[in-house]
Amino acid sequence: MEIANISGENKLAFERKEAGKIAHPARPYIVHFNSPARRSTNRLLARASSIPFKSPPDQSSEPKNSHQCGQQLLVHAPKSQIFSCPRTQRGWNFCFSTLIAEHDEWHGAFGPIIARTHQVAACISSEDRQSQSMVNMFIAITDRRWFELLSQMQPDEVNFWQPSGGRNFRAVSIGELFLFKLHAPDDFIVGGGVFSHASNVPLSLAWEAFDVKNGVPSLAAMRQRIAHYRRDEDVLDPRVDPTVGCRILTRPFFWPREKWLPVPQSFARNIVTGKRYGSGDAEGRYLWDAVMDRTDIARSDAAQPRSRFGTPQIVRPRLGQGAFRLAVTDAYERRCAVSGEKTLPILDAAHIRSYGEGGDHDAANGLLLRTDIHRLFDLGYVTVSNDHRFEVSHRLKADFDNGRHYYDLHGQRLRSPLPGYAKPAADALCWHRENRYLG
Repeated sequence: MEIANISGENKLAFERKEAGKIAHPARPYIVHFNSPARRSTNRLLARASSIPFKSPPDQSSEPKNSHQCGQQLLVHAPKSQIFSCPRTQRGWNFCFSTLIAEHDEWHGAFGPIIARTHQVAACISSEDRQSQSMVNMFIAITDRRWFELLSQMQPDEVNFWQPSGGRNFRAVSIGELFLFKLHAPDDFIVGGGVFSHASNVPLSLAWEAFDVKNGVPSLAAMRQRIAHYRRDEDVLDPRVDPTVGCRILTRPFFWPREKWLPVPQSFARNIVTGKRYGSGDAEGRYLWDAVMDRTDIARSDAAQPRSRFGTPQIVRPRLGQGAFRLAVTDAYERRCAVSGEKTLPILDAAHIRSYGEGGDHDAANGLLLRTDIHRLFDLGYVTVSNDHRFEVSHRLKADFDNGRHYYDLHGQRLRSPLPGYAKPAADALCWHRENRYLG
């Protein structure tokens, strides 16, 4: 009697296109459960693959569709149906550990089935690994003037801004690629970067954080372009502070004309904002390989060495000053971590360990502080304890014979950043207490 062993996770997740390669006439097989199976699990399996289950005579007393660990079921179905369950039905708590031919006269026919089963199992195991490492890429449409100015500068970060900030951007995740193409008729991808953060902020903050890295030479010029795209002349009034959408890209790259990449065929001319592609499909994988062939953005990441056409992976973003500013601002819900102040123009993204002293532009190395508290923090008159409480030095009163407002905040527990954002790093806080705090 021949036995086909199936190994790896999601043993039922064989796609129909692969299942077709091993289609055989209906024959009875014994399905052995090596973990308990829920009733709903078996109903899903039966419905997905149209397999009629029949309990063996010695287990006829078992409740229908409630199969236990170690139980066996007799299955009458083509093998292609056994492996035709859709990949979306993951998380089932059972698997086929062995498929055993019921009759000895099938030995000769069953040998090739074993080999094919192992081939498909290996194929699906590879697909599972690929799906786990699949990354998305977003192709956005940009103004040629924006591209040309930044390509001359070669900055460490850029703000790919939208004239209206009414929507939250969720097309790609942090560390995935954000590519930009020119307006038609120049249907070419001309560069990109690593997506690090998205936020809708007032124009004044976007300019303060990124300056000419917004891709415009001046605040007035940016205001004019916003007015043009919005068709709203009121934006030209310097007293108006419109909200703009910011998509922050780190490690940007700008290709010379000979490296421009034609957009995929599925990128229609009527697309206004952009389109997402995944490296798990043919167009997406071609796009990933083409980008990697033109830039070393992934291979330059020392923490994640990879080959030229290796498996697509998320790239670690290296935040610049502007990205740090917006990330910390949003992490604390645009409120001072100590006082709760919400007046945005007087809130600063403070480095816990100063950048000049080896600190990084990293959200874990940042606190959102009111401007005056930020200044005192940098000078060492205030700090944060290891249990995240605000502390004020006795030197504040000794040096200035003042500071009642700040002493009132002494012992105040800091606000925590939103879920998904890093909390203040313990080593950074320790550095500040030991190297800056006046005691």
